[in-house]
Amino acid sequence: MTTHWTDTIKKDACKEALDWAKTTNSLQEAWNTCKKGNWMLWLLNWNKLRLQKIMRDAYAAADDAADAAADAADDAADAAAIDAAYAAATDADDATDADAAAADAADDAADAAAADAIRKRQPNAPNIT
Repeated sequence: MTTHWTDTIKKDACKEALDWAKTTNSLQEAWNTCKKGNWMLWLLNWNKLRLQKIMRDAYAAADDAADAAADAADDAADAAAIDAAYAAATDADDATDADAAAADAADDAADAAAADAIRKRQPNAPNIT
């Protein structure tokens, strides 16, 4: 029976993360394409390779990620705020949708920025075998 690389991960990872990881062909592919910094930090912590250095780098990456996420969220929120203002001027229902879309866009941008910042400090996926 062929196993998938995710079979080596403890099953206490969240279901959403494991389901997504199973769509990738390798740990490195998952690492390179992951858009969720918290999943990456979980894997680094779980794996505990060179724990002190990795965790020090991970915390520094988390700090970088927080800065990048704040910037990305601000940029997304600014663009969405313009859309929401225009929608409010034209149609009240569109304004509510635009506000929700703005919040979603800011959240997605923050997640992606965090993942990119972590990957910048830790470009290779940790060895989990």
